[in-house]
This record gives sequence, structure tokens and C-alpha cells, in this order.
Amino acid sequence: MFRLISSSCSRNLNRNVVFNNNNNVRGSYLLNGNNNSNNIVRKGCSFYSSGNSIEQNDDDDSVRHQLWMFGSCNDAKLGLATDHDKLLPTKVTHLPHRLRIKSAQSTWQTSCILTEDNQLFMWGTNSAGQMGLPQNQIFKFPTLSDMFKMIDIDQVHLGRSFTLILTSNKLLNNSFNKSEEQGKLLSVGSNDFGQLGLGEGMRGSSTPRVVEKLNNQELVSIGAGFDHSMAVTKSGHTFGWGYNVEGQIGQRIVEYKRVESAGENVDSMENSMTPDAEYNIPTLVPEMESIKVAKVYCGYDCSFLVSARGNVYAMGNNETGTLGVGDDKLGRVTKPTKVAMPEKVKQLSCGATHTLFLAESGRVYSCGWGSEGRLGLGDNTTNRYVPTLIPFFHENGIRVTQVSAGGAHSMVLTDEGQVYTWGCGENGKLGHNSETNSNIPQLVKSLAKRNAILIAAGIDTSMVRCSIATTSSLIDVGLAVTAPTWKCIDLPTFQRLDRTLLRLLLASLSLFSGTTTPERCPYAQLHRWVHMDIVAD
Repeated sequence: MFRLISSSCSRNLNRNVVFNNNNNVRGSYLLNGNNNSNNIVRKGCSFYSSGNSIEQNDDDDSVRHQLWMFGSCNDAKLGLATDHDKLLPTKVTHLPHRLRIKSAQSTWQTSCILTEDNQLFMWGTNSAGQMGLPQNQIFKFPTLSDMFKMIDIDQVHLGRSFTLILTSNKLLNNSFNKSEEQGKLLSVGSNDFGQLGLGEGMRGSSTPRVVEKLNNQELVSIGAGFDHSMAVTKSGHTFGWGYNVEGQIGQRIVEYKRVESAGENVDSMENSMTPDAEYNIPTLVPEMESIKVAKVYCGYDCSFLVSARGNVYAMGNNETGTLGVGDDKLGRVTKPTKVAMPEKVKQLSCGATHTLFLAESGRVYSCGWGSEGRLGLGDNTTNRYVPTLIPFFHENGIRVTQVSAGGAHSMVLTDEGQVYTWGCGENGKLGHNSETNSNIPQLVKSLAKRNAILIAAGIDTSMVRCSIATTSSLIDVGLAVTAPTWKCIDLPTFQRLDRTLLRLLLASLSLFSGTTTPERCPYAQLHRWVHMDIVAD
């Protein structure tokens, strides 16, 4: 169970490691204020939800992407080779020029992006080989592992010190010594708690291995928590494995027992756990067999299952209301329980102790621990035990398209390509050029004209993917590309331009409406003219 000791957003999440008679490492989750460098998780509001891995595809080949990061420099997660936190969004430059990003994530020690051509770049601290590279090394820049080059990756999710990889429905490289079948689930990194799903006695490794138990299953969704894993099949069945102390994988809960030490009982923090604390192979979640599940999201100590009908079920730690199932179910929720959402859910994201829900209407709801203003409801202390509407967006007519919950901060993306953040501001992860907390959403002004199209909140970092229209795309749509100058130009091929592309051109290439005076060509008349300042590609 979580033990809430400090309200500071700089606290650590750590395991209190003990040993049973077999000398197997076990542990229970704790919150503490200890900044000891030997902690499993270093400084920061430590959490990453696999729901933060948001995927989005662009069909326009004339658009390339940029990655911007801000927040804590710890463990080299920013990919900027800096020893200083970034209080403002900073472009990650050590990436291919024609980059097209499919998904992005930042976790406890590692960050990654998956490109649209299925290449996986990772950087940060490779403590357990989770990057498919030699262990205990720091990679300050985005690195493409030779091991991952051999895999056609469809999805990737990062846990504390392990990685889950779902391959596409194409042939695997023969180096895995597997039959050439459709997509498979691979795991790599730490296996201390069975989170790799490889079976009893299997150790962790920096080489990806196939999760054999799911070989005959066609998977559509995977998720990775702190030390637990989940997967959903095309038929809607859900499997869970790994650490289960809070019931986060929907299996039989651990039973505690007293342990005698030197003739005396040890204190309550030094409990030994039965084997039910861990499940080292994927195991069907029994309570969901009659419900078709479409997607899974994993949090630190919990998991969320979204049904094909749009209902949400949660399980795991609910001490601060993270699950949104009500204040009558505090503590462990060991069976999937329906979340009290007033609307159908389009997407959700679970942070360390709070959760964001995006409804199909575009409204945003939050629940969980209210500290540091991470819920965005205007206060810094009150917990919410059911999803509660964040009024800011509704009252200001802002439609949200993505949500992402981090360690103690929150992010949303709007349909206008704007990014809003709130919560704990330590390390600059809100992107407001300060470390001040905010209990209401605030616009990240430095990204206002960069056409953001993907967000990911990490433990103490933030990631934003922006689109850049290339010079060739301007030629393709009929814009006369000349030397940099200000002039009013016609859009002769407007009939095949949609407003999304127009907005992209305006945001990424400093195109502004109007001629020499705005009155002659107002923004509302973009159907005919734009005022432009061409920026070299």
C-alpha cells in the first residue's frame, strides 16, 4: 500500500526491499522523502503511465516532426546531454532530419520514441538492459539499438526497468529462432518480479525474448506499469503478469504472514509475501472473461481496462482515489471495478497518484490525489475519488484531443495544436520557464505556434511532438516559394487544401493572414490569401 509521508512533489517512489527464506527479493511500495542515490528511482515525482504513450499517424508525407522536451535532466532522460533542468521546451536535435514520430514515452530512467517506419530510439539510464544495450550505462542522446533494428515494432511500452515490444504482423528476424508468424510480444530488461512474462526462474536480459505464453494470441493492446504488465487480445481477453501486491494485474491477491526473526516478530513493514505476489507468466484476468476489452492502460500500482463499449474498469491501489471508483473502496481494489465516469471514455492516462480521463465529448475529468494542483481543479489539497470535470476547458470552449498524466503533473493537447500543463512545476516540467506549481491549466506559450500533435508526461519530464511542413509541401499545394520575403500570395489550389493543413502551414512556417494591413485579409478569409515569411527547410 502507498504510505503518504510528504506532500512535496520532489518525493521518491521506492521499494522497501526485504528477503524471504529463499533469499528472493521482494518488496512493498513506499513513498518516502529519502534522496539516497541508491534508491531504485532517483529524484523526481516518480511515475510513468503506459497510457502516456500516445500514437498518432500523419498520412501527409510532406510533413516531418520535431521532438521537444523539458523538465528534469536526471538520468539523461531529456536526450539533450545537459546537466541542467529545462524550464522551457527544448528541441532534441540528435535525431534524423526527416523524422516522423509515431509514439513517445518518458519513464523512470528512460525515454523513447517509435518512428512511423517502426524504428525505436531510446536514451537515458540503461540500468537493467531495458534499452537492448549493455546494462548500467547512460546514453545521453537518442540511440537506435542494433538489437531493435532487427524487429519490426508496432507498439512499445516502458516500465520502471523493463520494456514490452509488440511486433507488427510481419516476419521476425531469424536471430530470435522463432517460426515466422504474425506479431509477437517481446520483453527485455529486469525480471525481478516476473514482469517479463518468461516463466519461473528466468533472469532479466538486455536481449529481447518472446513471451511464449502469448504466442497463439493476436494482441491489440499492451501496457507496462512499475513492475507489472498487461495485454489484451483481439478477441477482448485480458492477461496480466508481474508484481501483484495491490491486485494491479487482476489476479489473486497476495497474503501476508508474520515472519520470526531472532525469536521475535519483525515489524509490519517487513512482511514476507507468498508466491501470489508475483505471476511470472501471462495469466487470464478471470473477472473480465465476460467483458470484451479493447485497450489497457497501466499505472504505477494499478491498471485500467476500457471495454469495447467505452466503459472503464480499474484495479490496484486506490488509497488516494486514483482509480475513480469511489471513496468506499479505498486501499486495494483486487478485482476490476467499473469507474464512475459520467461519459464514454475516448482515452485516459494514469499518473503516480492521479488519473486523467478524456471523454468522447472532448471534456476532461480528473481524480486522485489533489496535492500540488495536479488535478487542475483550482485547489492543492483535496482528493477526488470519482472522475471530476475540469471546468477550465469547458468554460473556455477548448476541445481537448489528448491527455497525459505524469508523476505529479498533467498535460493536455487541444484540437488547435496547443499544449496546456498544470500541477507540480519542479524541474520546469510544466514548460512555463519557472518551477512554480499551478492548480489550473496554463498554456505552454513557447509551443503556441509550433503545431503540437502529440504529448507525453513522464515522471519529471514532458515530451511534445510538433509537425513541420517542408518547402516541398508548399510547392505541392501551389505556394510560390521564393527567397524569404513578406508578400501576399494566392492559393490557387485551395480546393484540395483542408483547414488542418492551412493551420499547419501557418504555425510551422510563420505564415500569417493579411497583406500589409490585417483589415484587407482577415484570418477568417484564409480561403484565398496568406501573408508569409518563408523559413528554409
